Amino acid sequence: MAVLALALLPRLVAESRATRRARPDVPGALLGTGAVMALVYGLLAAGESGWTGTGVLGPLLLAAVLVLAFMVVESRTVEPLVPLPFLTFRIRAVANVMTLLFSAAFYAMAFLLMVHLQTVLGYGPLTAGVAYLPYGAGILAGMWLSPRAVARLGTRRFLVLAFLVSALGLLLLSGVGPNDGYASGVLPGMLVTSLGCGLSLPALAVAAVTGTTGENAGLGSAVFSSVQQIGGAVGVAVLVAIATRRSTALADSTDPAHAATEGFSFALLIAAALLALAAVLIPALLRDRRPAG
Repeated sequence: MAVLALALLPRLVAESRATRRARPDVPGALLGTGAVMALVYGLLAAGESGWTGTGVLGPLLLAAVLVLAFMVVESRTVEPLVPLPFLTFRIRAVANVMTLLFSAAFYAMAFLLMVHLQTVLGYGPLTAGVAYLPYGAGILAGMWLSPRAVARLGTRRFLVLAFLVSALGLLLLSGVGPNDGYASGVLPGMLVTSLGCGLSLPALAVAAVTGTTGENAGLGSAVFSSVQQIGGAVGVAVLVAIATRRSTALADSTDPAHAATEGFSFALLIAAALLALAAVLIPALLRDRRPAG
């Protein structure tokens, strides 16, 4: 497939070159990368030692300082890595904030569900992988429906619907217990969640590049992808830590499977609440944009 792609690429994709040579924004890149690394490190440390230790507060404070420094540098650089006016364009800003919440919820769900299938429900690694296959089908169905539904409902109303579907799926998954079967317990929540994921992603991607031009469309896409990865890292660090601490707190008073299920359920309830919060905020923050005609 890779060889076929290399053979077809020159024939299907036109050449494009920058009209001028841009100077790389090295300080901006270093500050932005450092801020993300410090943030994720601090959140991971919080999962192990709580939120009050210097090993947690130090990295989180450093992340905040680096973010402020990044904003100052970008506002004064002639050719910034990410121009601040680009980030403050309202529709793109809202889309990226919603993407952050969305990615935090879904990355954590994917990790926690796979662990839950193997450690609580007793699936082997291969069985758990096969059990996860319908998730891909749900995403494909949602992505096929998404542009058609956006054309009928508009971006704002559609995103509210998509996020509510996703939250419902997470709620269903949060109720999967140690004795539940696959078809009656895991599969319904997995299908609803994956459908919501497939519905949301294309609409978020379109909103994230709204108002871009041929010169900065790549920047819009890069910011969107970066926000996805940051949100995913933060979501896994925080929600997995919450699930682990919840399970550990209950380990002495109940059996391990029940304790692990309580941690899993609690984390997914928080993830569902994040998406429900996003659904509430979208109507107030994002204008409906219907296609002309």
